[in-house]
Amino acid sequence: MKRFIFLFIMLLGVLSVGAQSSGETDGKVLFERVIRAVEEGGFVFEAERVKGETGAFHDVNPQRNFISVNGNEGLMQFYTVWKSEHRKLDTKKGEVLNLEMEKDKRGNLVVKLQIKGKVLVVRLEMSIKKDSNRGEVRVKSTNAYPSLTLEGKLLPLSESRISVGLDSEGW
Repeated sequence: MKRFIFLFIMLLGVLSVGAQSSGETDGKVLFERVIRAVEEGGFVFEAERVKGETGAFHDVNPQRNFISVNGNEGLMQFYTVWKSEHRKLDTKKGEVLNLEMEKDKRGNLVVKLQIKGKVLVVRLEMSIKKDSNRGEVRVKSTNAYPSLTLEGKLLPLSESRISVGLDSEGW
């Protein structure tokens, strides 16, 4: 009986270690797919939370709040949150400029790019955690457009479930 209990405990330990390494492997595969999508120029950052000028985070729908890059075309759609009573869905598209990708000291992926519309240039800095597709994007404008921070996940364009709004014009 003692042997049976001992063997059972050992089996649980082995299964636990196997499940843990499988999770790590899944994260690494996901991270490599994200890197490949950025290299190929076809990815979407789906936002789950948006932090506006008020400093408060607001939960949002990732299908309607995103930043998309498809070759040289960039598309941003999210709710601007200037004050708690002022929210507006903005959909803007423009040309992707200066796309750079690197890993930081911790192995996180850092993606920097600009999206240039007719008048406005928006700088984006994405930071994706090592061995995952989760992270944040800091959106900074060179004009009077509000700065935002988005939290969510980066996906290859083919895996996204985004829904583009009606006002998808250049700016």
